[in-house]
Amino acid sequence: MAVVPVAACASVLLLAVTNKICEDIAVVPFLWVLPLSAYLLSFIVSFDNPRWYGRGFWLPALALALGASLCVMLSGKEDGGDAAVLAPVRWLFAVAEDLSIFKVIGIYLGTLFIACMVCHGELYRLRPAPRKLTTYYLTVAAGGAFGGIFVAVLARGCFRTSSNCMWVFSPSRCWRWSRCLLIRKVRSAMASRRGRGPSCLWAS
Repeated sequence: MAVVPVAACASVLLLAVTNKICEDIAVVPFLWVLPLSAYLLSFIVSFDNPRWYGRGFWLPALALALGASLCVMLSGKEDGGDAAVLAPVRWLFAVAEDLSIFKVIGIYLGTLFIACMVCHGELYRLRPAPRKLTTYYLTVAAGGAFGGIFVAVLARGCFRTSSNCMWVFSPSRCWRWSRCLLIRKVRSAMASRRGRGPSCLWAS
């Protein structure tokens, strides 16, 4: 079950970034090919060999990429009410506000690629034994479908912009959800081995 939210996270990020780039930044034909290519490239690289994904590199890179995207999204939107709080980083907003469209698109695409590398790298780490790979890939597909349904149907009523959807479904938060599900599954297996009932999970 931990595979579903991680796969859904990557799908949500793909659609949210695609909508952000194609609707809010530049209305250009076939621009949607770029985020789709970044998504597919991260999938290919992550599942090609485990050496391409290391948490020590990609997680700090994700933090930097999310910070850059945050500066781009918030540039020109601060109201000056918290001047003392924004003073240390106000220069970042000024720099982000002066970026060209190509650089802004590059930042979003880079963030998408790094975030999808984290999601797909964790999916590769969660792969089961070969005899269960069919169920595993079906679960990955189901998670991607759930993410698409969320963005297309539910997110339009829950969030005002695609940027909100990007941040709520950040990889770090979805990985925490996945880790909680995985811990619950391990506890359930340990409880069943000890001959205890499943109700002990909720008591702990």
